[in-house]
Amino acid sequence: MEKHCSTINFWLKSRTDKNGKSPITMTIGANGERAEFQTGKKIEPENWDNGKQQAKVSHRQISEKAQ
Repeated sequence: MEKHCSTINFWLKSRTDKNGKSPITMTIGANGERAEFQTGKKIEPENWDNGKQQAKVSHRQISEKAQ
C-alpha cells in the first residue's frame, strides 16, 4: 500500500517592501516532493503569527491590510 503524506505551510519572506510588508509564501509538500508558491499577498511582519502560520489580526483587517 502506497503511503501519502502532504503538508501545507505558510510563512513570510524575510525581506520587506518600501511599505514595510513581507510577501506571504505557501509551501506544499507531498510524498517527499516540495513546491513553493507566492500567494500574491503581503502583510506587516508584526501582524504575522509564525507558530499558527496565519495573520494575528481579524479577517476584516487582513482584507484591508493585504495587497
